[in-house]
Amino acid sequence: MSQQGSDFVRLAFLLGIGLHKLPEGLALGAMVRASMASHWKSLAACIAAEAMTIAGGAAGFGVAARMGVTWVGILLAAAAGTFIYLGYHAIEGELHSRLFEPRA
Repeated sequence: MSQQGSDFVRLAFLLGIGLHKLPEGLALGAMVRASMASHWKSLAACIAAEAMTIAGGAAGFGVAARMGVTWVGILLAAAAGTFIYLGYHAIEGELHSRLFEPRA
């Protein structure tokens, strides 16, 4: 891959992450603000939650530098499976109540 192509991929990746984090941050802010009485506490909670992204990225760079591509792929697959599991269980109760419980 040429240097220009590599720079394009890096820019596209950075832009993709940024565009993903914007609506995620807005959704997180709306949920936290609705669940907390204090504006300042909800702001602090959002900052703490989003700071974990930076901490995770730094840890990821440190780990990826010492591991091979195969192990990084295994860890990413485990993370993806965990998100799928948690996502399913987040909606399972609502799905069960809508499908199997009688409505009044």
